[in-house]
This record gives sequence, C-alpha cells and structure tokens, in this order.
Amino acid sequence: MGGLLSGQSPLRGRAGLELVIQPFRYRQAAAFWGLDDPRLALLVHWVLGGTPAYRYEFTQGDAPESLADFDSWSSGRH
Repeated sequence: MGGLLSGQSPLRGRAGLELVIQPFRYRQAAAFWGLDDPRLALLVHWVLGGTPAYRYEFTQGDAPESLADFDSWSSGRH
C-alpha cells in the first residue's frame, strides 16, 4: 500500500495523511479482544496476527467466548 503514495506513483503527494498502524503484540491483542484465557488469546492472535481493524471490519465486534466456541467463530458459523 505504501507504494501507492511514493516515488513516481500517480498518487504521490495526494494523501493528506499516511498513518502506519503496527499490529498488537500478543498481550495487547488479548486485552483488546477482551480475552482472559491465554490459550484462546493465542489462537485469536495466531489467526488474526494482532491486526486491530479485524475486530470491527470483519467480525463486527464479535469475539469467541471460549475455546469451545473458537472453531465456529473462526469459520464464520458462529
């Protein structure tokens, strides 16, 4: 994405703000998702890579409630 705004790109100079968002680390992601179970937090982090936008953009704020809920949550059959 950064290449769209750099160098000789037609969009060079047209962006008002380039905001680079770093992914959360494991503990930050667990807190962001409201997960207390370390194993569940690890699975969610493993699947999503700590990307905060996924919580609302792709899951509409839904989070797995337990390890038993993880498979159906991650497959979209929740």
